[in-house]
Amino acid sequence: CFAIGFSGHFIAESGGDQSITNSNSNFGSRSLISDGFKEDAFARDDVGYITHIIPPKEITTTDSTIEFLSLDVEKTISVGTTARLYLYNETNESVKPNTVLQGFRVGAKENDQLNVLLPIAGVTTEYSARIVMPNTGESTGSKKFFVDRSPVGVNSITNNILTFTENHNFLSGESVRIVSESGHVPDGIDEKLTYNVIDAGIDNTLSTNQIKLAQNETDALADNFVTLNNKGGIIKIESRVADKLPGDPGHPVQYDSTESQWYVNVAAAATENNIYTQIVGVGTTALGLNTPRTFIKRKSDDRPLIDTIYRLRYVIPAGIASARPPIDGYVLQESCGDIETTANIQLSTLTDSVQQRNFRFISDANWNSGVGIATITTEKPHDLETGSRVELVNIISSNNTTGIGSSGFNFKATVTGINSDRSFSVAMSDDPGTFQNNTSTRTNALPYFKKK
Repeated sequence: CFAIGFSGHFIAESGGDQSITNSNSNFGSRSLISDGFKEDAFARDDVGYITHIIPPKEITTTDSTIEFLSLDVEKTISVGTTARLYLYNETNESVKPNTVLQGFRVGAKENDQLNVLLPIAGVTTEYSARIVMPNTGESTGSKKFFVDRSPVGVNSITNNILTFTENHNFLSGESVRIVSESGHVPDGIDEKLTYNVIDAGIDNTLSTNQIKLAQNETDALADNFVTLNNKGGIIKIESRVADKLPGDPGHPVQYDSTESQWYVNVAAAATENNIYTQIVGVGTTALGLNTPRTFIKRKSDDRPLIDTIYRLRYVIPAGIASARPPIDGYVLQESCGDIETTANIQLSTLTDSVQQRNFRFISDANWNSGVGIATITTEKPHDLETGSRVELVNIISSNNTTGIGSSGFNFKATVTGINSDRSFSVAMSDDPGTFQNNTSTRTNALPYFKKK
């Protein structure tokens, strides 16, 4: 087709599928214009299944050594603290030692070790010390604590205070991440960000098993906390060396202001730290002022890029002539098609690959007039999160006795809260009436919701 010189060449205002190829559409303002977009997938795109999750391939290379800094023999001996190995010539507090070596971070690996080859009595032997985070009870790489939960699965978060299942050893201002086993975190938290700990050292009203969270270390030390609720799944608060720099609270490389020198925090037990024992045992007479350069051990990743990521196998069942495979730029999401026929719903043996595809039945709904919130209960886990868009369909109520149309409980809404894995809330200002569906009768008139 030809469209030359128009302000808007191809416009879809009330529905359309635009795919323009080999067309003369020149010298105008806009070639393709759409007023909105289709919320539901086309029928031919709503038939596929994810059948497999293909994990990354295992790294099979052997350990290689990556050089770090030398140890100060004289300073380590004179201070006499088993858990501190001082770094040679690293005395400037404003110049942090480089702990990112070829992309690897010192102390970030699980059970990471600092290693060194020491020539003693003509024999060179490798010695090691496990690198640990300060004030952790010997944690390496990371430390984590779980938020306590009630018997009905509500997180112990009250007045922005998180209460753990045990006493914690986070430091004041330490950076942490918030991780949920279900993927749902409390409202007010962004799971992609790090937060900083407010502990009893900052707020003396907190117990040893409680913290608050701040946006950054400055806010934490000033007791400026973030606001959050008790929603979400099983929550763990995790501190990772990978998120920190030397000198930050919780990093294993710290500055000793008394000795004016940087050191590596290591395990104190002789069974996990024989570097200190050897340095003290032979002293500067055998080793000189400093050791040879220390090193960490890491595996190099020589896998092709495709083998480093998780992949999904998407299958289109045979015999569906109208189906088409995904196209570059498409987004995979759960099926949001309408409920099938009554006959399909009642099947005990499936005869077709698209039968009983994605049931999302609602078992109950009620409205709280005081806060203008509707609580929806589902038969199976809903897999929603705060902010999800849903459409409620077929709900019969005293103010909508037919269960059709956009009235009563039936409308498109944004999820405002997750109460459990089978209950969510949406804002609703008008009284929808009381829930009246007979969910024991399994037909295509059952109430359900669709993800939008």
